[in-house]
Order: sequence, then C-alpha cells, then structure tokens
Amino acid sequence: MEKMSTIVGICFLLLFGTAYSQDYKSIATNYLSTHYQELGLSPGDWDDLMLQRAFTDDYSGATHIYLQQKYKEIRVHEAILNVTLGKTGEVVYVSHSMVPKLSTSIKVESPQLTPTQALQAAATHLNLSLTEEPIIQKVVGGPEQMVLFGPSGISTEAIQVGLTYQSVERGKVALSWNVRIRSNQTADWWNVRIDAKDGEILSQNYWTTHCAWGEKFERREPVKPSIFHSFEPQNTMVEESSYRVFPLTVESPNHGAQDKVQNPADDVASPY
Repeated sequence: MEKMSTIVGICFLLLFGTAYSQDYKSIATNYLSTHYQELGLSPGDWDDLMLQRAFTDDYSGATHIYLQQKYKEIRVHEAILNVTLGKTGEVVYVSHSMVPKLSTSIKVESPQLTPTQALQAAATHLNLSLTEEPIIQKVVGGPEQMVLFGPSGISTEAIQVGLTYQSVERGKVALSWNVRIRSNQTADWWNVRIDAKDGEILSQNYWTTHCAWGEKFERREPVKPSIFHSFEPQNTMVEESSYRVFPLTVESPNHGAQDKVQNPADDVASPY
C-alpha cells in the first residue's frame, strides 16, 4: 500500500510539473505572438522553447520565467527569453537574447566532425596535451548527440561533448560541438564551441573566477572592554578618515582594483 502511494505521488508530481511548465510556455508564446515585431523576432523563433527556470519572488510577488531557445530540440547557445509576471499574472517585463530568423540562419544541420575530433580540437586550442586516447565512457544520445569522455589526461572529471547552435554573426548560426573541460593542470574550467563542419573555434567561456585582493592586511583581535557603558547617541564623525574600498562601478574584486576614498562619511545620512 505504501509503495503504491509513493508511485501515485511521483506520477502526480510529474504530471503537475509538466502542466506547470506548459502553462509558463503558453504565457510566453502568447505574448510573443502579438509582440514579436517590437522585440525584433520573427514567427517561428519561439516554436521550440524549453522552460529552463521559473520562480516567484517572495517580496515583490513577481514571477520570473527563463526559457531556452532551441531548433529541432538542439539548444541555441545563450539564447534566453526572460518573462516577468506581476502578482496577478500579467506580463510586466520581457527581455531576450534569442536569435532572430533562426531557421533561415542555419545552413548546416548535421555534424561532419565527430565528438572525438571536437575534443581534440578543443584540447589543441587550449594548449592541453592529451596523454591518453579519448575514450567514450557513456553515450547520452538525444538530438544533441551528447557523449561523456574519460578525463583523457587533461581533465579532473568526465569531458562532456554535445551539439549546440552558435550565433556567429547576424544571419548566420553554426552547428557546433560544445566541449567542457575542467583542467587537471590548472584551476581552469573551459566551455568551448567547435564548428561541427570544419573544426573552427567559434567561442568559449571561462568558468573560473580568480580573486586578487591586492595588498595584505594585518588581522587584529578585537579589544574587549572591561567596563560596559550605556549607549548615548552622539556625533562621532572622524575628520580626515580614509578607507580602501572597491568602487561601486567595479563589479567584483576580479574586475578592478581597490581605491582610496577620503572622508566618505555624511553627517546627515550617518550622524552617529
């Protein structure tokens, strides 16, 4: 009886999840069908969308939907549609990185390079020496013809190779092999697109973030007061104060250097 209840519960979740996904896709495609021109798209560009993620923000009540553009069930690299719904379900914001006139931009639909050749091309491009013959450990298959190679002497984990479409220039989209390599020689983690027709390197992503914090600072233990005093608000702004900070215009420590700010305090905004 307990086993039967578990099976019924799993079936319910699968059916509910599918319906949930289809509902979000319907909202997105219905909107696109009447607003595609202002978004620079053409009919057919959204025929094969895959729900990638959806969540509702607890604070605002807005629901954010992210859908992946595909062509004949093969993903288009970094081609995402973002639809935001208000509390009552109305579309309040739409943005996208989808490829317009997708079907007419694709000239090659079958790979001429094998996954092994794509892996070898990626390794050569990244200056990684294959010390072992690439051996396929698992064939995932599907429209993207996904395979998993062994580390091949260059990776800390299985190397994933699968088909994707890569936008090369306006009006041109190339079928490519997407190769993921996590180097066993450095901290580098690469995601490379190889043209499935001639082996040309089309684009790459570098997934490793390096943080350089600049000069070192001495860590000091906090001073423990022997006598506690009740807090009385008073203006304690210090003249000629300075701090080393990352400016607001710097996205992260990896994107810029520290700067020294002089007397940044505001006695109106922060009187204590």
